[in-house]
Amino acid sequence: MAFFCFFDNTEDQNKVRIPQSGGLVPVILLLNHPNTTIQEQASVCLRNLSLSCGSLADMFDAAAENEAAIVSEGGLPPVVGLLHGTDTLIEQALVVLRNISVNR
Repeated sequence: MAFFCFFDNTEDQNKVRIPQSGGLVPVILLLNHPNTTIQEQASVCLRNLSLSCGSLADMFDAAAENEAAIVSEGGLPPVVGLLHGTDTLIEQALVVLRNISVNR
């Protein structure tokens, strides 16, 4: 599942398709996977989904919707939990938290 999220940040379509197709909850669940590589892939996915990109008009819409969905789907506790992980997990978690906090 997480491999879907290593998309180019200029592809706004994927930022809409993944959450709309129910892909956000499985990615959030992967943040608790015992394999840290899978946790890293899931955290990169959430980072990419929460980044603003594309045209100025659409840039904040997709990211803001995804950020709200990450929160409403219960993504904050597992993201915060990553702060106890590897340096890579900590870095990804901090970027996700930053992206969510900037647009809230």
